[in-house]
Amino acid sequence: RCNLTSLQSMQTLLVNQGAVTGLLDLCDAEATSEIKELCARALCNLSFDEASRDVVVDADAMPALVALSTADAEDTMALCATAFCNLSWSAHCQLKVVETGAVSAVVRLLRSEVPDTRRACAITLCNISQQRPNHAG
Repeated sequence: RCNLTSLQSMQTLLVNQGAVTGLLDLCDAEATSEIKELCARALCNLSFDEASRDVVVDADAMPALVALSTADAEDTMALCATAFCNLSWSAHCQLKVVETGAVSAVVRLLRSEVPDTRRACAITLCNISQQRPNHAG
């Protein structure tokens, strides 16, 4: 599953050819839990490609990740947490996490029982807290 998105050599090409938009169309509220997990996995895979992170976020993936993160399935929540974490390494994406209200989703995921999910969320919050425009006052 999601073999193409897991191949690092294909990630930039997929993103540049509009794969993110197609994924976002698939993961609407009426999608099955399996489709939602596959979309979360694909977005997570694409978030590993440093060159694609800004493009993924600019394609409006953040609201989709927020919606996907509310799934009851721990696997889907873990994939969303990892995607948020990967995206938070980009200064541009850090701002988008805050601007799109994704911080509340990250905080919600901190309640997960899975240590790796909580760790990814903690890293995300640490990364976005270091971005100067995100500081209050």
